[in-house]
Amino acid sequence: MVERRRGRSVSATEAWPACVSSRALWRRAAIRFTVVALAFVGRPSLGLEPEPAATEIRVLLFDASQGPSAGIAGSQFQYLGVDGLQRGTAGADGTFTLILTLSDDDYLPVWGFALGFQPRLQVFRVADVRRAGMIEIGLQPAAPRVDSEIHGVVSDASPGSGAPLANATVDYVYHSSEDAFPDIHGSLVSDPEGRYAFNVPLGPTDYVELTVSAPGFATFSTYAAASQVLAGMAFDIALAPVGGELEIEPANLSLQCTSSFDVTIRNTSAAGESAVILFVAVAFHYGEGVYGQEFTVDLSQIHFPLSLASGDHIAFPVTFHAGGQFPSRVTLTVVSGARNGNVAAAYFGHNAGCHPTCVGDCDRDGIVSIDELVRGVAMALGESAAASCAAADTNSDLIVSIAELVTAVRHALDGCEPGEATPTPTLAAPFTPTSGFGPTRTASPTATMVGTIPPTPRSDAVSALQTAIDEVCHLNGPGPTDSSARTADSGYTLHCLPGPGHETRVELIRYADVEHAAAQFAAASEPGEPRDFHDLPAAYWETPFHEGANRYLVWQLGCWVVSVHSFDDTHFAIAPQPFPLSEVVFSDARDLLLTECPIAQ
Repeated sequence: MVERRRGRSVSATEAWPACVSSRALWRRAAIRFTVVALAFVGRPSLGLEPEPAATEIRVLLFDASQGPSAGIAGSQFQYLGVDGLQRGTAGADGTFTLILTLSDDDYLPVWGFALGFQPRLQVFRVADVRRAGMIEIGLQPAAPRVDSEIHGVVSDASPGSGAPLANATVDYVYHSSEDAFPDIHGSLVSDPEGRYAFNVPLGPTDYVELTVSAPGFATFSTYAAASQVLAGMAFDIALAPVGGELEIEPANLSLQCTSSFDVTIRNTSAAGESAVILFVAVAFHYGEGVYGQEFTVDLSQIHFPLSLASGDHIAFPVTFHAGGQFPSRVTLTVVSGARNGNVAAAYFGHNAGCHPTCVGDCDRDGIVSIDELVRGVAMALGESAAASCAAADTNSDLIVSIAELVTAVRHALDGCEPGEATPTPTLAAPFTPTSGFGPTRTASPTATMVGTIPPTPRSDAVSALQTAIDEVCHLNGPGPTDSSARTADSGYTLHCLPGPGHETRVELIRYADVEHAAAQFAAASEPGEPRDFHDLPAAYWETPFHEGANRYLVWQLGCWVVSVHSFDDTHFAIAPQPFPLSEVVFSDARDLLLTECPIAQ
C-alpha cells in the first residue's frame, strides 16, 4: 500500500513510526487512558501509611489469539504510577518491567496497544499485582484489512449544472475504528472529467474522511465507511458555489411535552446573490442525560440541492411529542455555499411531567391492548427496557411495578379515563444489573428476594455510608445532582448523581442467613466474571452503552449482598466506579454491617 501525498509517496510502513511518535496511538489513547485511570486512583493518603516498597513487576503483552507464549515485540504500554503517566515499549519478547511504588490499596491501570491489535485497558488491584509479581495482557488481533479503492466524481452542485470540476483537491484521512492502525493521510486532485480515485487498506468497520475543495466553491467534508467502499459505492461529491448569506429561524427553542412549529431558512444577502443549499442535516444528539428522539423533521416536500434567490426562503414543519423516558435534543445544520458558512439551529424537548395518564397505553391511542399488556409484563420482568413504553412506567423510576401492571390491566378491561391520576410512586425493589438500555434498574422477581429481612435501622450505619458516598461522589453538574445514603426495606441504598448522564447506585440487601445471601449472589452475579475482593465472593462485568458503559460489581459480605452499578453515557468515567466505591464502603461500613450479620454463623 502506498500513501499518496503532494510531492512524494510514503509507504504505510514508513508512516507508522512518525505517527506513533506524534499523534496516532499515543495521543488518541492518552485522553481516554488518563480520564479512566484517574477514576481508579485510591483515596488520598493522610500521611500515616508506611512508604510502599518498590517492586519490580514483569508485564507481558501477548497475542490473545495464540496465548501468553506469543509476546508482541515492540508493543506499546501506558500505566499510571506515583509520578504520573508512564509509557514505554516492550522488548522483542513482548515484555517490559515497571517499578511499582503504589500502595496495596491502590489500583493500577495499564493500557496496552500494538500495530495490528485492538488496544486494551485493564485495571489491577496493586496488592494482587505485587503478590503475583507479573501482569499479562492479551491483545486481540484487529480484523484483516483489504486494499480498497475509493473513487467518485467532483461536480458543480448548482441546480441544472452538474458540470464536472477539474483540479478539485481531495484530501483524505484513513481511520482505524479499532485504533489498531495509525491514521493515513493523503491528497490528490480530480482529472479533467472531475474523477478521482485512490487506494487504502480497510477493515470491516474502518472509515475514511474525505475533504473536497475547489476555487469559488465551499469546502465539503464527508465519510466513506468500509461497508460502502467494499460494496463498490462511488463517492460522487457536488460542491456548492460560494454565495449568499443564510439564516435559520428559530435558531434555538426549548419545548415541553407536545409542540409543532415551522423552521424557515432565508437568504438575507444583497439583491442578485443566490445561495445554493446542498441539504439540511438532522442530528439527534446523544449524551449527558439526553437520549430521546421524539422530534420529527419533515423535509419531504423540499428537493435538494436548491438555489435561493436573495430574499427567498423555504419552510418545513417540526414536531415534538414527549413519549419516551428521556429528554430529546435535535440539531439542524444547513449545508450550503453561503458566505457565512453552515448555519445551524438546536431544539430541546423536555419530558418531565409529560407521560400519559392512561397507564399501559404505550401508543397513546386511548386504548390499552393485549400487546401493550404483554409489553408491560416483559418490562416488569426485565426482558425489555422500561424506556420502550413510558406509559407503563408512570413514575419514571425505570421499573414497571406490580401496581402499575394492575392499573394497566384495569385500563385494558374498563378503558382509559381522561385525566386519570397515575399511581403513587412506590419504593423500588433492589435492582438486578442488566445489560438493557442505559442506566437500567430492573426489579428482581419476588422469588429471588426470599429471605430478605429488614435490618435494624442504625443511624451510625447510615452516617458511615453517607461518608463513604461523599468521599467518592464529586458533584459537578450542571443539572440535578445527588449524593445520598438511605435506609430501605431490606437494607441500605447509596446514590451518586454527579451530573446528567453519569450515575452510580449501590444496594446493600440483608438476607436472613448466609445461605439465602449466597443464593441471591449467585443469581445476581451470573453475567459477571469472578474477581478478587478481600477474599469475598465477587463478580464484575461491563456492558457498552454508545460511547460509555454500564459497569457492575456484586459482592457478598456474610448475609449481605452488595450490588454496585455505575453508568457513564460518555467515555469520561465521571460516576464513581464500582471497585473504588466498594473499597470505601468496605473500609467505612464493614464492621457496622457485620454486627447485624456476622460472616461466621
